[in-house]
Amino acid sequence: MKKTFILLLLLLPAVAVFGWGKLGHTTAIALAERHLTERTKENIAKFFQHDIIKDAVWMDHHRHDKEIAYTSHWHGCYVDKDFNFDPNPTLAEGCVVRSFSVVEENLSKWRELTDSAVVMNVRMLIHFAADVHCPTHNHFHYRKPRYVCYLNGTKIPKFHSVYDKMPNYVFPKMNAREVAKLIDTKNSKEIKKITNGNWLDWIKETAKDNYSIYSINPFGQTELANDTVERSRELIIRDLQRSGYRLAYMLNKYFDN
Repeated sequence: MKKTFILLLLLLPAVAVFGWGKLGHTTAIALAERHLTERTKENIAKFFQHDIIKDAVWMDHHRHDKEIAYTSHWHGCYVDKDFNFDPNPTLAEGCVVRSFSVVEENLSKWRELTDSAVVMNVRMLIHFAADVHCPTHNHFHYRKPRYVCYLNGTKIPKFHSVYDKMPNYVFPKMNAREVAKLIDTKNSKEIKKITNGNWLDWIKETAKDNYSIYSINPFGQTELANDTVERSRELIIRDLQRSGYRLAYMLNKYFDN
């Protein structure tokens, strides 16, 4: 392998943004793995001595590393009133859409990259493909849900964290592979429909659905509805399905050759 991967050189201070909780990330990968081709699995295994599910939250753990600090804003995106991707002009370093552009440029020619470059790009794809489906990673109208709230009497420092942890609330005492098996209910025709289009199409569809969390608890409301988890269950399952099926689609697109 000849060339190192192309990443932006602009280094900016990291900000406090939290990834979709570990269960959300690992479930997305576990579901994706159920739909990878054998060739894709073999090619990915050339670069990872372990199951890629172990790297599910690598981007969160290393987001403050100086070398990749510019990726701190790549864990979410802004959408406008019509739920279209909105490239926030104040973020010169970009957002999650930037990450997908970088991954596309690099993994489309993965055979030319160094081993470490392939690993880094796969880590970005498996992480950000899940993050972009998390309800509180779709920032509506430039607002970020960072206010203190209470769920069934428990204080939560940021409303953002409620949905970061929602997979754990919806699937208590279950691990990622158990959840993935439970929610892997779509047939090939349905999966094809889910994976049709590109990231901008997927962001719009997902954000439009995810905005429903504010019909359960209006933006800024601190005392959350007691049935928040129950009313969020269907949405969370749909988000996890979309993230897993789309991740599998992208990995197969790059590595099934």
